[in-house]
Amino acid sequence: GGGGAAGGGRRKVGAVNAFEDVINAGMETFVKYCPKVLMRVFAAALFWPTLWWNQLLKKEKKGGVARNWYDTVDKGIILGALPFSSIVPDLQREGVTHVLNMVAEWGGPQKAYAAAGIKQRRVPVIDFTPPSLGDIEEGVAYVKEVVDSGGTVY
Repeated sequence: GGGGAAGGGRRKVGAVNAFEDVINAGMETFVKYCPKVLMRVFAAALFWPTLWWNQLLKKEKKGGVARNWYDTVDKGIILGALPFSSIVPDLQREGVTHVLNMVAEWGGPQKAYAAAGIKQRRVPVIDFTPPSLGDIEEGVAYVKEVVDSGGTVY
């Protein structure tokens, strides 16, 4: 599966991780004060470049520990990054029956999900911003419903 990467020390490995730390240092403050309408435009413009960046980081090792695209965190719950259609067969092998998509900027590989018999629920949250309490409650209720019925949610 995705494996179980547990964080170790925060030793820097390469310029990629150092650059990421510089960017992340100011992001929280920026998001806190940026008007939501501007944040929506900003997130949409940066969606694909940051997705590429995360793909690059997946190949890099942070603190000597590989970054997994997804990990099983509990029975019936797999937590991960945006699933490309190319990993849907892996998710199917992992027993995924449902996906909770909280990405406002991307609808997911709907055709691949349909072909694999995977159902998707969307709770769109603007990238880089925290979900509302209502979004969290809706997501938790969906995960509970899936797990309680014997399914596995990504």
